[in-house]
Amino acid sequence: MRKETLLRLLNRFGMSATLILLGLILLVAPDSAAVIIAYLMGGLLTFGGIVFGIGALLDRQISKIIWTLVCLSLGGTLMSNPLLLARNLGRFLGILLAMEGGSCLRRGNRTFGVIILVAAVALVLSPMTLSRLVFSVCGLVVLAIGVGMLAERIRNQGYLDKGDDNIIDAL
Repeated sequence: MRKETLLRLLNRFGMSATLILLGLILLVAPDSAAVIIAYLMGGLLTFGGIVFGIGALLDRQISKIIWTLVCLSLGGTLMSNPLLLARNLGRFLGILLAMEGGSCLRRGNRTFGVIILVAAVALVLSPMTLSRLVFSVCGLVVLAIGVGMLAERIRNQGYLDKGDDNIIDAL
């Protein structure tokens, strides 16, 4: 039996362990994912604002100056208050659902319309619920994929260690 090297173990089990850890983090602390996404978007907007600013200085176009101000202000706002994005997106979805619920009530579909309106009110009153729900579901999916990968690699470990060394696997 061949000895496993650390690099070979990491190659075989590293991705599944990473997915399991990421899934657990998303399940335990779903707001941290929203914060990371907001920081990334804020950083990209700030970087875009700097690029537009350099272009505005070189070209002296008013549109680039406006885009510079917009990108820098949005990027700074997201960097200073990262949960603002998740909160406002939850409220926006609540408003859209309220409009759809009203439309369902006008068409005569009372049951579905009332259910949508209740969900809309819940989202408007507690907008972070949607963000937490989405990241929790993503955490469950990522965790399931990581556990499945780990189980598959453990099950196929015997097949990888046994065999003829002279056979070349093209896949």
